[in-house]
Amino acid sequence: MKADLALTVPAALRPFYSQLQATGEEVRGAARASEGELRECLAEQRRLLAQARELVRAAEREVQRLEVALNALEGLSGDAPPALGGRRLAELAIELLRASEHPQPLHYQDWYELVARGGYVVAASDPLATFLTAITRDERIERVGVRTGMYQLREAGASQ
Repeated sequence: MKADLALTVPAALRPFYSQLQATGEEVRGAARASEGELRECLAEQRRLLAQARELVRAAEREVQRLEVALNALEGLSGDAPPALGGRRLAELAIELLRASEHPQPLHYQDWYELVARGGYVVAASDPLATFLTAITRDERIERVGVRTGMYQLREAGASQ
């Protein structure tokens, strides 16, 4: 590099060129350090995201456990709404969706929330999974896409 410098840069400019090269090296060094810091920060954020996802999964499991416990207590007191499952659950889900004028297609978890907000109880240890099974077995309901979790009423799909 020094030989190239002597051939291409006039002698009067060589000190300035050398300073410019040194500054460039400093900038590249700072950029490498920043890149390392950014990679560390990204790794930390990914770790925190994984922890948050696990906390959400744990909270969902706890909510389901509490729903089952509450359903059992309500059943003992006689105040519980009728527990749903199977064909009746799918029928009720369809009725509630039609009455809500909720846009379709919709994610099955949103649809389940519509049922739960209506005060209905799914008779199962895993209500969401039972709900999903009920709607996927009903011929009036169709899946939208592959592995999207999106569903709609067949007549809604025909009108789109």
